[in-house]
Amino acid sequence: MSSDQTVRAVLEPYVDGVPYEELAADFREYRRWTGDDPVLLLAEAAASTTGQDFLDGIVPAVSRFHEAFVATGQVDSFADLAALDREDEALAAAFGAERNRRVLLGAARLLAKRPEPDDRDALIAWASEADHYRYDEDPVGSIAGVGPSSFQYLRQLAGVETIRPVPAVVAVILSLIHIS
Repeated sequence: MSSDQTVRAVLEPYVDGVPYEELAADFREYRRWTGDDPVLLLAEAAASTTGQDFLDGIVPAVSRFHEAFVATGQVDSFADLAALDREDEALAAAFGAERNRRVLLGAARLLAKRPEPDDRDALIAWASEADHYRYDEDPVGSIAGVGPSSFQYLRQLAGVETIRPVPAVVAVILSLIHIS
């Protein structure tokens, strides 16, 4: 059995009846809960740096951030975001963990300096150029609190088709290794 056939045999029972092609297209075309707002995409990745569960941790944090900063018009760009103080009360209320705020503001500062004409283009260009094998040498990857998983997550949110080393992916890969 080829490796492609092995992967299919393992994964097909999990995707039976799941409209995975439609879901993948939705993701690639930014039809997501955060839309294509690069500030919210960065906020989502930053919220993930403490290992929070998506529905119970990331979504509430990004929703609080959206209500306090984006919906009010206080933040609509990486430059606006980069200008915030890490100890800002509303920011601390949205993202309780200091790590989340450090990653959010640090990445915003780096991305705001990119030459692309807008923030979405800057995020996409960074994600396309970033080397996941040397993530810790990347300016974003070198921010304290950014690990391989959050680095890859931000790249995914920017549209790069890649995986990240989360427990579910590791388990599938390990099961494939044991099948071979």
